[in-house]
Parts: sequence; C-alpha cells; structure tokens
Amino acid sequence: ENLTISALPDASAADESSATLYFRYQDTDLLKQEMRTLSLLPNEPRELALVRALISGSREGGQALFPPNVTVLSTQVQDGVVYVTFNEALYGRYEDENSQTDRAEAALRRELAMDALAATLTENGEYRAVQVLVRAEAQVGSSMRLKNSYFLEDNDMPCDVLTRCEDHLMTPA
Repeated sequence: ENLTISALPDASAADESSATLYFRYQDTDLLKQEMRTLSLLPNEPRELALVRALISGSREGGQALFPPNVTVLSTQVQDGVVYVTFNEALYGRYEDENSQTDRAEAALRRELAMDALAATLTENGEYRAVQVLVRAEAQVGSSMRLKNSYFLEDNDMPCDVLTRCEDHLMTPA
C-alpha cells in the first residue's frame, strides 16, 4: 500500500464562503457588486482569498482591476485594519495602457482598483480600513506603504489607509 504525503492542503478540505466583491462597471467611474463563492483552504485567511478573487477579475467581464502579474503576498489584520501586501507588479502598467492612454483614465483605474479593494474588505463592517503594502525588491530599505505615485501623482509620499468610498459604489437608484 503506497501512502503519499503532501505538504499542500487537500482541496477537498476547503471551506466555502460567500462574498461580495466589487469590480468596475463598464467604462464608468462606478463599482458594481458581484457575488462570489470562495473556496478557502485550511488556514487560509478569508481576506487573502478575497484579494485573490479580486485579482482574478470579474466573471461578468469588464476591465482588469489590477495590472498583469500582480499577486497578493499576504494579508494580516490588526486593530480593525487589513494590511494587504502585493508584489511590485502593482506599480506596473495595465496591458492596454501606453503613452497615448489618457492620464485621467489611467489614474481613475488605479483609484477604482483601491476603492474596490477597500469596499470588498470592509463590506461586512468587520474592518474599518485597508493599508496597502508593496514589497519592492529594489527598495527593501524604504517604506512598503503604497506610494501616491501609484495614482500617477507627482510625489512618492506613502498613502494613508484606504477607507470605504461610497462615491464610486453603484446603488439601485
């Protein structure tokens, strides 16, 4: 009798959890809700599964929220704030973005990505804010907090925590 031992969690041991995720609605400045059933592996934080689902994109079409090759490295919760660490691909360009892309549209996409992240993670009222961290290998000695330059602003100061912004969320009206 052969017994295989694996360090990977057994997919059949996954827990299912329903979640509300937010994605950009067509070419507007609005985010729409999308209900999703997440499969959580044993010991996998729900917040990590939520961010992975956001990165994978909407199942109902629409633009990607994040640039290509973005991965979430970790999530951690402390004092009502979810700390989300991404790889440095977060600072990259979107696939359809080039030097001719409207700067206002490019900045809006980044704003909507962070608003979708904050809205998704604060949906249940369990958390009050999200702090985005970026692990940039070239700048290990500097702050990991997301920089304002991500939003195409002309400064490299770290961003404040993200809070839920109702301005971009679609309502029945």
